[in-house]
Amino acid sequence: MTNLSITICSLFASFLFNFSFAGPSINYKEVARYQLGGDDGWDYLVSDSDAKRLYIARSNRVMILDSETGKQVGEIPGVEGAHGIALVQPLGLGFATAGRAGRLIVFNLKSSAKVGEVTVGENPDAITFDPISEHLFVFNGKSHSASIVDPKSLNVMTTIPLPGKPEFAVSNEAGSVFVNIEDKSTLVKIDVKSNRIKSTFDLTPCEEPTGLSIDLKKQRLFVGCGNNKVVVVSAESGKVTQSFPAGGHIDATAFDSRQGLVFVSAGEGKMTILGETAQGLELLQEPKTESGARTLAVDQKTGRVFLPSAKFGPAEEAPGKVDSAKDATAKEATAKVASSAPSSKHPKPSVIPGSFHVIVMGP
Repeated sequence: MTNLSITICSLFASFLFNFSFAGPSINYKEVARYQLGGDDGWDYLVSDSDAKRLYIARSNRVMILDSETGKQVGEIPGVEGAHGIALVQPLGLGFATAGRAGRLIVFNLKSSAKVGEVTVGENPDAITFDPISEHLFVFNGKSHSASIVDPKSLNVMTTIPLPGKPEFAVSNEAGSVFVNIEDKSTLVKIDVKSNRIKSTFDLTPCEEPTGLSIDLKKQRLFVGCGNNKVVVVSAESGKVTQSFPAGGHIDATAFDSRQGLVFVSAGEGKMTILGETAQGLELLQEPKTESGARTLAVDQKTGRVFLPSAKFGPAEEAPGKVDSAKDATAKEATAKVASSAPSSKHPKPSVIPGSFHVIVMGP
């Protein structure tokens, strides 16, 4: 073989290698928009890809949508200060945290009927189901604790004190639950057998961690940060292995296990997408979304991403003395939504009544 032939073969082999490991070619864009209305705020949302359902926590209820059409197919009322949602499919039950009531609302997944309540800590927020212990971990924002609930008996098994204000939480389905501590910029690892804190990890350079998701196969966590970053953390060692720039006002991350993509939503109006390349995890795309679209959920079957938002009007004056429970609910809802606006400075912009909607992003 001549030197020229060897050179050509080497170049061709190099091309094939780089082509094979160049990472996914993606082009996420808005593919649908669900106009839902309502004047109140929102928080977490959960996608059930098998049932084609999308659950959205609103101020005093949980909305249930057909995720393919956007049509509302159900609602769980009486969830005062709705925050987190967890679905326990083996029991056919759903659980929603009611922050203002300090309770966990239990509902039937088929009928959407409320079937029970559990008293937990102050201002329950995030919630996750751990399949190893078969327990729910409810994270109480104001009392800085985690309530461990048996979803079968609806009893609180124990309460774990936490070193600060908890945010998003996930199970690694291998004996541990992780939760971000927002005001300490740390990540807490809880052993699900002993129900005790096993480790506390420093998340530097991440500040004010909020969103949290996990790649179960590779046991790595994706943390959205208040200082416009997303960091990758080893679930085993707790070390930050990578850091990427992202948008402002991040409130969620999600991992698509089928495509191997990480999605990060920023309230400033863009979504950061990370994926595997020949060089490792890299930034692949930053499609525009909309101001206020700070949280998200991903459909594990279709790869579509759901981002709730609303339209914002003129800035409002800072709320004064609250005269009634109704006024308190309205002001809390407005503040919750307005906090997703591009600027966190006061006064905050108001939400245009009836403008709540869900943006659907897809390849």
